[in-house]
Amino acid sequence: MDKREIIPIVILIAMFAAAIYFHPSMPDEMITHWGPDGTPDGYGGKFLGLWLMPLVTAGIYLLFFIIPSIAVYKKNIKKFYSYYVWFKAVFVVFFGFLYTYMILQNLGYRFDFGVAMVPPLALLFLYIAVLISKAKRNFFIGIRTPWTLASEKVWNKTHKVGGYAFGALAVLIIIGLLFRKQLFLFLVIPIIAYLVFIFVYSYLLYQDCLLFF
Repeated sequence: MDKREIIPIVILIAMFAAAIYFHPSMPDEMITHWGPDGTPDGYGGKFLGLWLMPLVTAGIYLLFFIIPSIAVYKKNIKKFYSYYVWFKAVFVVFFGFLYTYMILQNLGYRFDFGVAMVPPLALLFLYIAVLISKAKRNFFIGIRTPWTLASEKVWNKTHKVGGYAFGALAVLIIIGLLFRKQLFLFLVIPIIAYLVFIFVYSYLLYQDCLLFF
């Protein structure tokens, strides 16, 4: 096993240990969801509040772990595997922050959940931008439109532009802290715009409409 896998594995173990340790201290009905303004708006039992996130995070991590062994383009994934390994660590770290914040809120500590999530979310987005820019053609990781999968040239150009654009999303999230009431809009609208842009961009590249890119 790659030694770099130790980081996400340790965090996952810590999440499950926290679920066991804090179980007696948690209220029977826990806060499990926060609205765009950072206030609690969803509740659930102890299983949902304490165990669901560690289980889902572990399940997704396990899927990420086996993807390189079942992928069609194994050789391509090996070309950016070092970046992929660190992505798994950043992904689990992000959910580790989210889980920590949730436990603290349910222990009675009050803070703006939306603002608290900005730094780890920006970190996750920044690393996704790096991963996108380095990803080689495959069916699991990256911007997988019909046109990027059909053409390696389109894949490479789309991912170069897509990496920069996703990095811009991370910057917008941080800027959104200056406009707390519109923070949700600084996340949702840019993501929708990004998805539309990258879909159309890859199509135009495939059709040779973007002659200068």
